[in-house]
Amino acid sequence: MAHNVNTPSSRILYAKNGPDITDYSASAVDERFSTRTETKDEPSQQQLGIGIGNVKESSLATKGGKGQKDCVKQIQLWSKFGFASPEKEYECPNINCKARYICSTSYEMLATSHAVIVHHKSKWIWEDVIRNRLDGQIWIYMTRESPIHSRPKWSNDRTNIAFNWSMTFRTASEITIPYGRYFEMAPENFQSGNRNWAAEKTRLIAWMASNCVTSSWPRNTFVKNLQKFLQVDRYGQCGNLKCPRNNAEKCDRLLSSHKFYLALENSECEDYITEKFWNNGLSKNIVPIVYGTTRKDYEKVAPPHSFIHVSDFKNMTDLADYIKYLDQNDTAYNEYFDWKKYGFVEHYNRYQLHSAKDFFCGIAKKLMQVDDPVLRSGKPQLEILDVKNWWKASCHHRKSIWSP
Repeated sequence: MAHNVNTPSSRILYAKNGPDITDYSASAVDERFSTRTETKDEPSQQQLGIGIGNVKESSLATKGGKGQKDCVKQIQLWSKFGFASPEKEYECPNINCKARYICSTSYEMLATSHAVIVHHKSKWIWEDVIRNRLDGQIWIYMTRESPIHSRPKWSNDRTNIAFNWSMTFRTASEITIPYGRYFEMAPENFQSGNRNWAAEKTRLIAWMASNCVTSSWPRNTFVKNLQKFLQVDRYGQCGNLKCPRNNAEKCDRLLSSHKFYLALENSECEDYITEKFWNNGLSKNIVPIVYGTTRKDYEKVAPPHSFIHVSDFKNMTDLADYIKYLDQNDTAYNEYFDWKKYGFVEHYNRYQLHSAKDFFCGIAKKLMQVDDPVLRSGKPQLEILDVKNWWKASCHHRKSIWSP
């Protein structure tokens, strides 16, 4: 299916390959929204609304189009975690419509929703949910995990006919929820002067991981082999050093004392670039040594000349030699921070994605485009997301990091 990602050129801040979901400023952070996971048991059939009769006819909040004052696009999250509040309505002046967000597993709400967001961890009786789906209703597949670690609880052949849009970390998703973003500053805000970033570093390489086994490539073995050439401080479950989670400031200082950070993803999947890169690396003023997706994917979203990709080297010896060279050459090392003169990064943890108003108004805008016969010219029917080929097939499994 076709996926388009554009960034409005009129913004003061220019997000590198930002999602095409809104005309509002991506820097509006006054209203962050969070996802919260509940620990309650799954609801009963009665709580789900099963048994009250299948809702067949649409009673959508409004069928209004552009310019209609009563236009409301209702977006329902079908899950037990929500974005800060169970229900909220946002004014979207640029599209003359409102966006109403609801977190609910009610079939009555399903009958009034224009779009339904389904998280990959959701556990429901999907045969009943699908029977109550309305014609023309947009279903959105949501996850921030890699395809390897996000096998849906309902996974079967029906997933290829259930979802119209995707809401993932992939830049080709209709709605992108990245782990971080790079923003270029307006020219008048460019910074001058030079700073010796190496002067503040007392350690060489850091690696922090909690999962030492489960990965699509021999990540732990890679780190052990690198240690034969260079000093690597291993924090967390996969090492003997600790970075206290209950003292974030102390942990940040500890990581920031290193010149390099091993931002090694657990999966080799397209566009899968997590907090290892954005938070543990760039935001801590450390040069990330990356592996996971391709260099091309990193270059699409990362600041220019901000990382070292493992695949650029023929073997471990070449990689280690280059790290030694940078360790002994402050000028070359500092070049990895030149981007800070022209931009900055934001990182989003698992509970913090976007400005809520921007986010839901962006979805409402896309829903209005679906309703508009002019914008839908040549596309008489909603396309179906091919979960198997577009999502699951976006990952690789290499036995050796040096064997692409």
